[in-house]
Amino acid sequence: NPATIQTECRDIYIKCMYINATSLTAKMDMLQGYVSTYDVDAVFVTETWFNQNIGEGEIAIPGFQCFRQDRVNRIGGRGGGGAIYIKTTFHGVRLEDMGPFKEALWCRIMIGEEQIVLSVVYRSPSSTQEDVDMMMQTLERAAQNRRIIVTGDFNYPDINWEYMTGETPNSRKFIETIQESFWYQHVQEPTRESNILDLVFSSEEEMIEELEVTETFGSSDHNCVSSKIIVTRGIEEKTCKYEDWKRADWTKMKEEIAETNWEELFHGKDVQCMGNIFTTIYTKQVEKYVPKQERKLHQRPKWMTREVRRLIRKKRKVWKEYKRGNSWSDLNCYKSLQAQVKVKIKEAKRNFEYLLSEKIKEDPKSFYSYVRSKQKVREKVGPLKNDRGETITSEREMVAELNKFFSTVFTREDKAVPEANIFFKKEVTPVKTVPALAC
Repeated sequence: NPATIQTECRDIYIKCMYINATSLTAKMDMLQGYVSTYDVDAVFVTETWFNQNIGEGEIAIPGFQCFRQDRVNRIGGRGGGGAIYIKTTFHGVRLEDMGPFKEALWCRIMIGEEQIVLSVVYRSPSSTQEDVDMMMQTLERAAQNRRIIVTGDFNYPDINWEYMTGETPNSRKFIETIQESFWYQHVQEPTRESNILDLVFSSEEEMIEELEVTETFGSSDHNCVSSKIIVTRGIEEKTCKYEDWKRADWTKMKEEIAETNWEELFHGKDVQCMGNIFTTIYTKQVEKYVPKQERKLHQRPKWMTREVRRLIRKKRKVWKEYKRGNSWSDLNCYKSLQAQVKVKIKEAKRNFEYLLSEKIKEDPKSFYSYVRSKQKVREKVGPLKNDRGETITSEREMVAELNKFFSTVFTREDKAVPEANIFFKKEVTPVKTVPALAC
């Protein structure tokens, strides 16, 4: 069982990243590299180009839940689609009834007592008026949530966000919807050439901090946006520590358990009481002889190398230098690093997979574990809703709720067990066996 330790007061925040991927499937290795290098907690993605033929295992990130909204009925066969990746510790739940607009993805995360709705929206430049109207209706309905973050590529290049003005009727209607929702728009720099197309909205101005428009993502011509979502301020941090069984003192545990007089402790007790006694003694043994360590929730891709991490960081550094000085040499350096990152990621993954295949006889477990991780995704249990409609996230409460549900399907015998009918009243003559003769 995890032990909770209180430490210093600090703000609780989610480190997030928004990207317009322009086809994400081929860039999953790059995305994992970014998530690992910058220790990202949540990723919002538009233009995933996902479809029903792409399995969950192909787009999974270890330690993250993936919510996806594939584009349907796309003219031309590709484009659109959205996804949200959030760490499994945030207990994410997808929201299905947020409105008629199909190019919007919604989920709710729970951190302690706080709940925040997260969304990613994509409005195509070729959207019909009906699509635009449905998007406005969906945003108006979403505004009923107290705490909400909406990100996405809305494709309104004519909107001036400093003065809140638009040149077309749809742009002005969009601004009006945002103002009536009392949302704040935080992106003030161009995200594609000289246009602000990718936006971040929040229901509270202080919810977003350290927002920065960063470099492009692979071959996409949109810039990424990084920021922090402030969940709560100035609360005591709680760190979960877990038993490190590899360093347990098994010898002393066995000696102490062997010296325990179980017969005397269990004498005259029912099963429930004996179970409680055993659990209490076992828990004390674990606390004494099994050291604890903090669980490392941040999981790097197995193929990740120091060189790849260094190049990813250097690429962002050069991008910042280019933005400050607008120098052609910095831009050329950035493009060169961008190409290097792509090559090195492919090289690192190829080398890792080659070594796995070379050592398959000595270490088959690692090989098949890696193959399975690409074939399927392990589903996380919960959060659940109890019979009162309340959302529960703690493991103990979810176990109790599942136990209560499954106990309802057990058959209760109201009558006594019927006696078997006797078909043979006389004793049956035993059958004699004769050994077969050898030919």
